[in-house]
Amino acid sequence: MSEHSKRAAGNAWYVYLHHRQSTGQRFLMWRSFGVKHVHLTWDSIQPTLGRMTRSQQDWFEEVNAAVRLLNAKEVVTRKAIRMAQELNIED
Repeated sequence: MSEHSKRAAGNAWYVYLHHRQSTGQRFLMWRSFGVKHVHLTWDSIQPTLGRMTRSQQDWFEEVNAAVRLLNAKEVVTRKAIRMAQELNIED
């Protein structure tokens, strides 16, 4: 998804896969193109979508929905693994 978002025509942002070493967490986040590669919230991106075509707006909204779903699944999966490991230790 990250690579696909980088290739989308005319966008100023892309989806970035972040890995937090301390927890093992991996999550997708929006990031700007450019020198600074600033992390962006969906709330900061959303107002600028009005300058795009309806199909571009739809694409970004679909990608953001997928990002939110994948991030939620990652959290649940990581928690399930941790709980299973804790139960295994208790046995």
